[in-house]
Amino acid sequence: MRKPKTIISIFWIIVLAVICGMHAVAQEYGIVDDRIMDFYKTKDYQKAPELLESFFNEHHPDREASWYYPTVFFFSKIFPTEQSFNQLMTIYGKSDSEERRFLILVFSLKDKQLLNKLYEKENDAYLKGFIKGIIDDKTKYDPLTADITNSTELDILWSIFFATGDSAPIRKIASVLAWEDIFKHKITTFTGTKEQKKELIKLLSDFDIKYNNEEPDSPMGDCGISVLDNRTMPSENVKKLVKMLNITGEEAYRTAIKYSAFWSLAANLNRHPLVRTECMKIADDKAAPERNLILFILVKSVMY
Repeated sequence: MRKPKTIISIFWIIVLAVICGMHAVAQEYGIVDDRIMDFYKTKDYQKAPELLESFFNEHHPDREASWYYPTVFFFSKIFPTEQSFNQLMTIYGKSDSEERRFLILVFSLKDKQLLNKLYEKENDAYLKGFIKGIIDDKTKYDPLTADITNSTELDILWSIFFATGDSAPIRKIASVLAWEDIFKHKITTFTGTKEQKKELIKLLSDFDIKYNNEEPDSPMGDCGISVLDNRTMPSENVKKLVKMLNITGEEAYRTAIKYSAFWSLAANLNRHPLVRTECMKIADDKAAPERNLILFILVKSVMY
């Protein structure tokens, strides 16, 4: 799984995309059909093998693709029984090397004990070594408790929700909205020259942020970074704003993750009633640190 340091060079793409109103999950799952996004609504496990084979027919596993790890997690959740192991083995037996590598990861998330059986059956030296490496790896990763460090991990949480319909992934995604609003902090504490302040006010006007008595006016005061949404804003102005506020690459990256969480929740409110239900629960909790942004998402959901 890619970590922030390995993709920090493309943080501009992420930041610009989300500032322009594009939510990550719609992009990540643009190639995945409704059967995956809506699986939890029926939990028809008997159709899981058919869905997996269909997925392989349409999307050959690509380790560099943004959907790779999220779909590994998805398929690990929709084969819940011992019988599922036999079904997976049938598919495994007629799969190519890359598909088998994908399925090995699915097996590892279901139960590492299953890998021992798989190890005994596998004859390919490379895949046998890959299985052994996973068996020996004692690292544990639980998306529901681990810190979110990149957008792929957000998509893994969405995949778990699509497979199970559980509320925990939605709560975890929403928790990102409680992160410090780096842009808002740097805007409100900006101490540049008079000319620089004029330039800042001009740049912020592109985001519909107005000033009142030299202070940023609402809605930024209530909703923070999420209001920086203008699809027609020139990208050069975004770059100027980031430079003027001295936003570091790491800060921009975390902001992009927060954007992604915001827009993915907004985009899925109307498609998935369970998402709206969880957001409503958070909105009702006056002590929730992410409450203001959740309320804003509920308002924005009418746009979708």
